[in-house]
Amino acid sequence: MCAGGFAEFCAGRVGLAAAGGVPGWGGWALCCAADLVLLGAARFHRGFIVATACVIGFSYAALRAEWRLTPHLPLEFEQRDIALTGFVRWLPEAGEEGTRFLFEVESNGAGLRDFPRIVRLTWMPPKRGGSGAPAKPMKLEAGQRWTLTARLKRPHNDANFGLRDMEVSMLERGIRATGYVSMSRAP
Repeated sequence: MCAGGFAEFCAGRVGLAAAGGVPGWGGWALCCAADLVLLGAARFHRGFIVATACVIGFSYAALRAEWRLTPHLPLEFEQRDIALTGFVRWLPEAGEEGTRFLFEVESNGAGLRDFPRIVRLTWMPPKRGGSGAPAKPMKLEAGQRWTLTARLKRPHNDANFGLRDMEVSMLERGIRATGYVSMSRAP
């Protein structure tokens, strides 16, 4: 790119943010065709370099967004038991409501190809006998391998203005589903 091409590249990225979504197959075909035409025309007239940089910036941002958003939990699999095999990714946090931890999924029982790789799970301890008193939370360690049955849902944010956006925070960390463990066994 020539001097000043970086600003046009950034303008293309801002254009994707203003578009409000990732282009479909038709949008990708249009981006590729525009890239090829503008790159060919840029050899003959320097004014086309600006347009080329904008289209390349838009295409780059759309491609990155597509890669980040592809692994997701389909709506029809929310709140259904899914068998997961993987390992505890980070240090678990034990609390009153159970142990919360990140789980890196290596395989899923639903047979989904674009299944989320990292999910945030809560393992609630079973109630003791008839007293209703909670049992001790599960002792988990980072790196432990498990086969779990979990009920998952997509991350959603509360509508509390001025607070941290948990949905965006989870997307930044690669967490594309949350849920709780319903059954487990060591593999």
